[in-house]
Amino acid sequence: MHPKVLILFRNDDLCAWSNPLHEDRLLRLFNDYGVPVTLGVIPKVRGWRVDENRPILELLEKAKASGHELALHGLEHDHHEFERLPLDELRRRLDEGQRLMRKWFGEPTTTFIPPDNAWMTDLLSTLPDFGFSTLSSGLPLKPLLPSKLVVVDAVAHFLFAPLIALIKYLTSLPLPVPLPLVVYFHSWEMQRKPHWGRIELLLRVVKETPGLVAMTFSEAERRHAEALRFWAAWRQDKFLVDRWNAAFHSRAFYRARMWHRYWRDLRERGFPTPALERWMVQAYTAALMGDVVELERIIAKPFDGWIGTNTSEMIATLTGWVPLAVLGCIRRFVHPSPPSKMEDAFRILSSSWLATIAFGPDTPPQQHMPVSHRTAPSKSNLSRSLVYLSFDRHLVSEHAVMTSKALMKRGWWVTLIHPQGALWGANSDGLRRVQVGVKETKSVWDWFAQWEMAQLITRWQPPVIYARQHWIGMLPPFIARRYGIPYVAEFNGLRHRSILARQPRSLKGRFIRWLERWCANWATAIVVPSKPLAERIARLVGSDIPIHDLTHPSQPFSRLPFPAIFVVPNGADSDIFRPLSQEETRQQLGLPLDRLYIAYTGSLHIWQGVDVLLRAFAHLIKQFPRCRLLVVGGHDEPNKDAYRKLAQALNIADHVHFVPFVPYEQSALYIAAADVCVAPYVPSYCEHGGGSPLKLYAYLSCGRPVVLSDLGEFVDADLVRVSGAGLLVPPGDPEALAEAVGKLLSDPALRSEMGRRGREAILGGYTWDHNAQRVEAILLEAMGARRW
Repeated sequence: MHPKVLILFRNDDLCAWSNPLHEDRLLRLFNDYGVPVTLGVIPKVRGWRVDENRPILELLEKAKASGHELALHGLEHDHHEFERLPLDELRRRLDEGQRLMRKWFGEPTTTFIPPDNAWMTDLLSTLPDFGFSTLSSGLPLKPLLPSKLVVVDAVAHFLFAPLIALIKYLTSLPLPVPLPLVVYFHSWEMQRKPHWGRIELLLRVVKETPGLVAMTFSEAERRHAEALRFWAAWRQDKFLVDRWNAAFHSRAFYRARMWHRYWRDLRERGFPTPALERWMVQAYTAALMGDVVELERIIAKPFDGWIGTNTSEMIATLTGWVPLAVLGCIRRFVHPSPPSKMEDAFRILSSSWLATIAFGPDTPPQQHMPVSHRTAPSKSNLSRSLVYLSFDRHLVSEHAVMTSKALMKRGWWVTLIHPQGALWGANSDGLRRVQVGVKETKSVWDWFAQWEMAQLITRWQPPVIYARQHWIGMLPPFIARRYGIPYVAEFNGLRHRSILARQPRSLKGRFIRWLERWCANWATAIVVPSKPLAERIARLVGSDIPIHDLTHPSQPFSRLPFPAIFVVPNGADSDIFRPLSQEETRQQLGLPLDRLYIAYTGSLHIWQGVDVLLRAFAHLIKQFPRCRLLVVGGHDEPNKDAYRKLAQALNIADHVHFVPFVPYEQSALYIAAADVCVAPYVPSYCEHGGGSPLKLYAYLSCGRPVVLSDLGEFVDADLVRVSGAGLLVPPGDPEALAEAVGKLLSDPALRSEMGRRGREAILGGYTWDHNAQRVEAILLEAMGARRW
């Protein structure tokens, strides 16, 4: 006899962040009732690999051996990764995910669960290439195309749907073929005693209800593929799918689901308003069957559910609304909505037990003891683990990403913590990262992000903290000092100087100066990219703090004194930024081969001197009519549109290509395609920037000659002067800039020789690996000198 209903349990988000004790308790509950569950595994959640949490890996192995199914739930669960990324990148992630599943569990999986239930329709034809036969997503539903895949989407969430009443109703219906009911949940949602009682009650009902069979997705696809396709056939009509989504997400039905969630947070049994529960069951039934007309009819009559259809039902429902309304009002003021996924994720991340994987297997146990109980370790026994803090709400800079990766190459366990929503200046693949500030705020202070950083520091007690310091980053250094944790602050400029340069009496500028002084005073050590900035910070602090220049590769790194300011120049990734064929890169970028190209890459802030470059190019185009200017970069700078207008005013708009912001790594293609690269800084850069410009090292590493504004140590002009890798020009002088660029455009042999010298200079001491070597020496000394 065929079953009437197939119930498929789906537990998403099993990853390195999962609590082994919590997951084991849930798995034992399913085992006790003999109900299989499909576990959605995230192999590298935000760069944290499952095998770094050994107890979770062993639990997943045990679950698979017990008959449960392991499904691939994306690769990193990066925000809508399988909807927003290019198809080639999705294929790479699918391949890596299956490779890791095969490595850890002996075989790849056949079920794919898109992160955030977000995916592109191209996956229907792509997933079978990687061994997948089943796709299980969720709301909102997407139209389906003919495919080899079986699609079984989740509609009923464990806490939001009246599942027990729904199961009893579905099994009483005369169904032509078995109807799939996917019950999805996240184990981290099981926070309260009623949640555990509810899941146990549901499992008992599943075992006791005739006509209902629980199975995994792979088993359902193997035994009932035709039934699954039957119930999904209506979704080939996009118009019907749009109507279904509109009805299901109607305000009335959403409110009803929220009321049910509120009640389930307090009670595992019953529901106080029977009419509302009946109305929800009818709506869910129509939704599961794809009966769009019936779903719209039910949703159009919310009065039937919210009040009732007869006198006795109305009385019972109105009586039940009293406790439900009180509960709703309390929740409205105390917590207007259920915790978001990132809020729940942060609750897990901030637990002290996660520190055991946050800092690697070799972290000394005393790192998590009170300060008074610790003993100073020998230098050879120091844990090479650190937390990297990035305070900027808008961008996780290339500096942060590349320094972290270079330290990881040297054997460090790095966890990069950054505000939610910040863009990545460079590719974050391979980085272990955590988002903070999960509550949206428009405040410049972003207290939520700082507060959560402080919570992580308090719970994790990391061996050392390295921060790309910002004037708003006050709370983390205070907490680090409170717990005796070394705090190394990297300053890349002083914000107050640019404000006071424009408005000497600005209260804001003076207040920020006080904050920056406060942050500097509370740091164990300070890292800066240039000596002029080091001298400014020393004057700001107002003490005889020593300055140590670690620029030269031969500089010995032993016995560094604390506190101190260390000059550590930025660098370039010599593997990404390398000499490439001009012809090949131009073909790749769609640029004509018979042109001369001048390239500028970077931000479009006023101190970068892009206006000077445009005026210089207006002179050059008369002498070199085949010349073109590439202006690559710019994100949200307020003056970026002004440069396009300036190009039009100078009658050079047809010869200038403005390329929007591109990732750090992709800028290497534009540099390699150029004949000459320019860094036309103006004097105000000395007030805004911190020196040691990234674009200079990228140009030189790609083997391209450079024309650089001579601002001395602030732009590392001596590197160009001594190496002979380019020409120096007075800042803010369009004629001098045009003359220098013209000299290089006229002499291919000189360009080639300067490019070779620049590459040698970078390999001699200005890569990110060299940067990490210097930072590592500071970190180890700071850890050895910590307050025990």
